[in-house]
Amino acid sequence: ERPGDAVYWLSAVPSWNLAYPDTFGRLRDISLGETAAQLGRLISEEPPMAVINQRLRGVQRLWIVEEKAWHNPPASLNLTPGFRIAGQWRTGDVRLRLYVRVAPS
Repeated sequence: ERPGDAVYWLSAVPSWNLAYPDTFGRLRDISLGETAAQLGRLISEEPPMAVINQRLRGVQRLWIVEEKAWHNPPASLNLTPGFRIAGQWRTGDVRLRLYVRVAPS
């Protein structure tokens, strides 16, 4: 974890994050609209992609987390040209990718 890091859940917040919320809890969650507590539900709500992309502007490193079904980030998530993939990890049903912002050439 570094200043400027954020997390983006590619699918709904995984069930293990409900049990272990501190796994990425300190990172800014750019995929979170209203929290579950604000909605009075167990699961939070994702904001429109335009809001997510606006939040992405202040991010230096983005952790993308997926569970079970693995997909590429949606094309509407504006990762190019400013980000490159720096690493990928997989354990069980969870896949983690780290994107880092690169300096413009």
